[in-house]
Amino acid sequence: MAEPGAVRIRPIQKLKAADTIAAQLEQLIRDGQYPVGSKLPPERELAEQLGVARSTIREGLRILESSGFVRIVHGVGALVEADTPRSDMLEALLSASGTTVRELFEVREVLESKAAELAARRRSDADLSKMRALLEEAGQADIGNERFIELDALFHASVARATANRLMATIFDNIGSAFTEYSQRVIDLPGRRARAHVGHERIYECIAGQDGSAAREAALTHLRDVERDIQATFTR
Repeated sequence: MAEPGAVRIRPIQKLKAADTIAAQLEQLIRDGQYPVGSKLPPERELAEQLGVARSTIREGLRILESSGFVRIVHGVGALVEADTPRSDMLEALLSASGTTVRELFEVREVLESKAAELAARRRSDADLSKMRALLEEAGQADIGNERFIELDALFHASVARATANRLMATIFDNIGSAFTEYSQRVIDLPGRRARAHVGHERIYECIAGQDGSAAREAALTHLRDVERDIQATFTR
């Protein structure tokens, strides 16, 4: 007899397709049996409860991962990422602290393009050293995504501070939480981390070369590339 409050998973026939398993697990996630942030039972346990081979469970989990419900981490398991599919998440899932992606990028394009332009004209050697150190660490392949996100935010903040405009830096700090929140949602998109790093390097080169117009355009190109990747992925 199942313990009170235990999650009830209905066994299915072995010949059922993996998408049937995915559908049942998806429903449990939608119903809150496995809330966002929790971990699904191990493959072995699911295989026993559902009466199927572990390879079938693995296939079902991959279906859930492709829909955005879970993230499969080697050696850890399937972590619940969302309770709605990606097709429903553009405004809701990518909304950061009540701010939509569209709103955030409208502000970032105005703020950061100007910040890059001013930084190119006003940056000090210390500013450049700080940016260079951040980029060198971010370029290391062995750092985790969480650290990359931190370095990403620190780089943009360092550009804002290089403007020598305290209000500019303060405004950026005030949108920092929104920046970090949506970054955590999209860091695993194919090629996103590499493209972000290339964009940062280009902004740095323009600032180091004291080319304000080129720095402004580099910042705009970088931001629009990020937004385009997000929009294309989450509206498929």
